[in-house]
Amino acid sequence: MKTAIFDFDRTLTRHDTFRLYLYDSLRAAPWRVLPLALGLPLFLWTLLSRADKRWAKSWILWSASCGLSAVGAFESMRRSGKTHAAAQLLPEGTARIRALQESGVRVIVCTASAPEWVGAYLESAGLGNIDIVGSGVAYRLGGLIMSSANCYGAVKVKRLRPHLANAEVTETYSDHPSDSPLLNLGQTAYLISPKRHHSRAFRENLKVPHEILDWNNQAQISTPART
Repeated sequence: MKTAIFDFDRTLTRHDTFRLYLYDSLRAAPWRVLPLALGLPLFLWTLLSRADKRWAKSWILWSASCGLSAVGAFESMRRSGKTHAAAQLLPEGTARIRALQESGVRVIVCTASAPEWVGAYLESAGLGNIDIVGSGVAYRLGGLIMSSANCYGAVKVKRLRPHLANAEVTETYSDHPSDSPLLNLGQTAYLISPKRHHSRAFRENLKVPHEILDWNNQAQISTPART
């Protein structure tokens, strides 16, 4: 079956939705900044060592959701998606998904974000029948944590494999060179509003024909690095 794969944050949205969820949580309960601050050494270590972001993201998630029941914590994620969907989803992206689905192409969104809030964004835009592959989230010790490795880079391809049996991946979409393994799954890769400082990484890592789409008027590369 013909299949298209999309990254989510900054590919289909204007900004990083994980940060939006964190801001929403801190506005709702400003005291959550206290446990968040305690995780600063972990954040710095993750940044400096380039270690898996799972544990740092788990601490942020837990800090953003502590004090809520399991039902309330997951609902806070969905509420964040519903709140920001109209302003954050790029109309060019949602239009592309609708056109693909109308032509019979299956759509998968593969993201480092949690499927719970990604699903809420897409549902709020009236987009259904989309497989969402993302980072697992579970409720532990009074808050949410990541229950799987961060769905990022080459991990995305590993997570996608079970969903691609008998699939013909015709096109892939992302804004970031870390998604080069995902982009290389497609017959054509589409780079969404890529930044200039990413041009070398795209040039070195992309192995399939690719095109640039400027969906948010922020593209800094005007032509493909390689065709």
